[in-house]
Amino acid sequence: MLAQLAGAAVSVVAAIVRNVVVEVFLFHVGRGALLACTLGRYPHGRALERDAGRITAAGLAVVVLTGVTLAVYDNVFALT
Repeated sequence: MLAQLAGAAVSVVAAIVRNVVVEVFLFHVGRGALLACTLGRYPHGRALERDAGRITAAGLAVVVLTGVTLAVYDNVFALT
């Protein structure tokens, strides 16, 4: 019983840490991408808090598109 509780506690802490790390990582990737695309004009000030979900979604899109681009490049220019 105690081992199950300890295992559950560890998995909850791991899930929280994983979610925080992923969310912070995607937010900063999205913010960097948006700052690069808008030449430093967006997001600043209140837009950081107001559009945090959109910024995180932009980070996810950048990560996914990077993966797709690498996969396509690897398949097109594969050494045979």
